[in-house]
Formats: sequence, structure tokens, C-alpha cells
Amino acid sequence: MYAPFTVRVARTERISPHFQRITFHGVDDMGPAETIRDLRIKLIIPGPSGLPCFESDSDWYALWTSLDPATRGNLRTYSVRAFRRPQAPNAAGTPLPAELDIDFVIHAEDPGPASAWAASASEGDELIVIAPTRDDDSGRGIEFAPGDNRIVRMLGDETTLPAIAKTLQEWPEGVRGDIYIEVPTSADVQTLELPDAVGIHWLPRDAAGVEATLAEPVECGELLMRSLELLGHELGVGDGVGDVDADAGGAESGADVSADGGVGSEEGVSVSAGSGSSGVVASTADEPLVWETPSYSSDGEDLGAEGSAAQKATAQDGAKNAATTHGIDDTYYWIAGEAGAVVKMRRMLVREWGVPRGHVSFMGYWKRGVAAKD
Repeated sequence: MYAPFTVRVARTERISPHFQRITFHGVDDMGPAETIRDLRIKLIIPGPSGLPCFESDSDWYALWTSLDPATRGNLRTYSVRAFRRPQAPNAAGTPLPAELDIDFVIHAEDPGPASAWAASASEGDELIVIAPTRDDDSGRGIEFAPGDNRIVRMLGDETTLPAIAKTLQEWPEGVRGDIYIEVPTSADVQTLELPDAVGIHWLPRDAAGVEATLAEPVECGELLMRSLELLGHELGVGDGVGDVDADAGGAESGADVSADGGVGSEEGVSVSAGSGSSGVVASTADEPLVWETPSYSSDGEDLGAEGSAAQKATAQDGAKNAATTHGIDDTYYWIAGEAGAVVKMRRMLVREWGVPRGHVSFMGYWKRGVAAKD
């Protein structure tokens, strides 16, 4: 189960121009019991009246929604960058506290509540983390689900970097992988420890030559879409992103990007009790963000229906690619980031390439031009 934990800042560090890493104490009873990977947790950023007071066994979400929106603080979704539970006390015999690292995407202009809080946070500052308890082994909030596939490809923008990095630390044995991460600048590229047979492709939007080959300015997610298109050419499948409707997912080309994005930034999905097997509910716009995994569909698709319209469309549109199965039948795709880009990549994989529906997880962490609702 998810429960509220009041945590305090132990350390804070600007690790790159657009990332602030904050280490929290007060998480000794936080879980989950085992696997973390791309686990989603919630943060309550203090409002004008500070933080709300929750009992450990209370219905925190019902209580929080009953409070005055002007003072209850801001609810945001994030990923765990690292979680450490010391196995031994220090030299003096004093037990060491567990530590939680969260990487915040920082926006210098027009920062949202979480970005502004992280940029100015100092030792001792507090917020509330909503996360699994220490004994929780349900796997709730984790979407990385490669199944028996022996190849995994993960594509995401900066808001997904913490989730991807943590998943790499808990990579399934014997699985090959290709990782594509788009970041604002070359200075935001991080050194990640890679498992055997896993390669990584960094896609900084300020890289030399990028603006010369793509429209200016380079939109978030555009380099991911182009990389997927090039991969399709290498595999001999698909027609590319160019045939995908520009307004898929609601993001018009050239629309303003709101400060902060979803998981790992400030727009995106909420985790709350009773919202389906994955615990996902829409929190940003009148229409839900795309969120489709092997076990959940935000649009209500019947995942068990062999003859569903989506599957029939996949079979028809993917028939022309049936001769080329490498990179399709044996591969799991995990794609997350800006919702409009995610929808376009979904259409490319499922409709053009013919990737089986059970081999993909598509997650809109945030939506261009839409601020998160509290």
C-alpha cells in the first residue's frame, strides 16, 4: 500500500544545468520491499500554510483533496533515482538512516512549484512523499514489464531519466537493450552504469547540427521520434513519423511548454488508491494522458479481447512488415515523456511496425502547454 512519509532534505546538489538531486531522510519505513525500477511516487510540495498533517494509516488522498486548494500544497508525480537502506551501523554503532534520491528537472524561466522548491531547498526542509510501505511487494506503480522478451528498447525525455537510470540498475538478467534519452543540453548528459549488452544513445537538443536539420526550436521529444524512425529504417519496418498526424495527443507544433513536466518534473499522472491495476488516474487535462501498458489502458481498451479493433488494425497495418520480425516479435518497448510525442511513437510502433500490443508500454508523463492540476 501507498502511505505518506514526512521527509527532510539531507543534501542537495545541482548535478547538471537542468537537474537538481535532493537526498531525503525520514524514509526508513518506505518501500517497496524489493524491485523499484520505474516506480512512481507522489510528492506534496509545501503550500503557504506548510504541509498537511496525515496519520500513517489515514486515507491521505481523501484528506488532501478536502483541504483548501490555496493552502494544501501541490501534488506531483516523480520517480525514484536511488534508494539506499544501510545494512550496518556506523563506526560508533549508530544506525544509519535510509536515503532517497530524487532528481528534479529545473526550469530557470517560469518554474512550477516543485521546480522552484527544489532549486531553493536547503538542509532540513520538509515535504511529504507518498510511496509504498517497506513490506509492499505488490509491484504497484511499476510499469517496466518486458516479460519473456530478450530485447528491450527504452525511449524517454529528461523527465524519464531517473526512471530509466534506476531500471538500468535493476536490469533483467540476460536481456539486451538500447536506451535513448533526450535531454535539454549536452551538459545534462549523465554517466550511467550500463548492464552487459546494453547501449545508450544521448540526444541533447543543443547538439551541434541538430537545429540545422530540424525546425527551430527543437521541440521536446522530436529527437526521440527521429531516432525511432531511423531505427525503423535499420530494421526495414515502418514508414516513419512523417505520416503520423501532427495533432496526435493534443500537442500542436510550436506550442509553449509549461514549466515542469510529469514524472520527474511537474505535469503528468497521479497515483491514487482504487484507480485501476496500475494506479493511474489523469490529472492534467480534460482528456487523460496516454497510458498504455501490457496490463492497463487509459482509454479502456479490452486487453484480453483477441478480436479487438486495435488488434485487428495492428494485424492489418503490420501485415506488410510480417517478413521482418527482428526487433518486433522478440522486443519490448518502454516509451515515456511528452504525451504528444508518445502518441506519435505509439502509432509508429503498433500501426506501422506491427509490434504486438503486449510488447509495449506507452506513458505520457506530461503534456505540452498544460499545467498539472492539484
